[in-house]
Amino acid sequence: MNHDVICFFRSSGRHEPRRVEGVYSFARERGWHVLVIDEVRCGRSMRKLLDFWKPLGCIFEGVVDADAVRPGMFGSLPVVFCDVSPSIHGKKAWERRAAFVKHDSAATTRLAVSELRTHGWRDLAYVGSITPTYWSDERSVSFRNETADLGSGSHMFLFDPARPFRDAVDFQMRLRRWIEALPKPCGVLAANDFMGEQVLVACRNLDIGIPDQIALVGIDNEEMRCEHLNPTLASVEPDFRKAGRLAAELLAALAEGRAKPGTYRMFGPARAVRRQSMAVTQMPSRAVSEAMETIRLNACGGLKASAVLAAIGGSRSSAERLFRRVTGCSVLEKINERRFEEVLHLLSKPDVKIDSIPAACGYRSSSFLRRHFKERTGLSMQEWRAAHVG
Repeated sequence: MNHDVICFFRSSGRHEPRRVEGVYSFARERGWHVLVIDEVRCGRSMRKLLDFWKPLGCIFEGVVDADAVRPGMFGSLPVVFCDVSPSIHGKKAWERRAAFVKHDSAATTRLAVSELRTHGWRDLAYVGSITPTYWSDERSVSFRNETADLGSGSHMFLFDPARPFRDAVDFQMRLRRWIEALPKPCGVLAANDFMGEQVLVACRNLDIGIPDQIALVGIDNEEMRCEHLNPTLASVEPDFRKAGRLAAELLAALAEGRAKPGTYRMFGPARAVRRQSMAVTQMPSRAVSEAMETIRLNACGGLKASAVLAAIGGSRSSAERLFRRVTGCSVLEKINERRFEEVLHLLSKPDVKIDSIPAACGYRSSSFLRRHFKERTGLSMQEWRAAHVG
């Protein structure tokens, strides 16, 4: 079988599969066949590979080694780089040769800061990457802009080329000293989820409470990491899937002469995922806080209000009163709210079939969800998707 498009990506990457999913969504509409290749293993055989497959174009996803690819390798073949470093998209040779899809760091950082500001706290802080990276630098600049009104209430922990970290232990010890000196309470934005985990480790060793003393948000929403930390890590998810789809659309436009080399498309955040590290309402009851997390994780899996109330403890009526006093609603209302939130999330994914959504979100009756959705939004599920999803 001939493949029309070659998509190069790093198999060890955390976000590349979501970007490739976006490429596939457009490819299905166009009838393209997509060959996905581990860019790392391709190396010097790239020219040979292109000659063999004769694709209509190439997409490079994520981090690309500038020494591994050169403009002359591709001849007149359309090339799109998706979310790559300035070593590629900042070079004139590539600007004349390729098109680009780039992450809007400012928009993603803005959403993360807005999440932290829900606490109303005076002090906000940013923790940059352990190594010098362009994306951490972009996010730090955006953080400064978004918190300029705080003056001395804006705090930064950044890589210092004059004092690079000797190793991971040196980094962690310096981070702990910095966190210990922060005014409390404080909202902290980590450059990514890995750095968010480092902040959690530091706070745990310093016996600093999260989220009551430090509210924490990461970026990327690596679910494997975020969901298994204790407490679970809130995170802003860039729209990686949209990035892949934009790359495929841009490749088609290049191939058809509707776009020129040097064209840029931007993708921003998809959503903010609230977890225990950034509770919007500070919970005076540990039992209710744990119940809220149980609802967040299991509402769509057939969770019963009776099970949540039993876990809170005491009689059912006293547990319900405690939950309502802390959250402002009943357990069942909170379960339904979480289910509906997931309905909207799945509707935002064009490849998810609407008929599969009720069961995926814990609704036994498809007709009930359709009626309920119409009552809440004024639109059918199909109409909502058409209006909100490009």
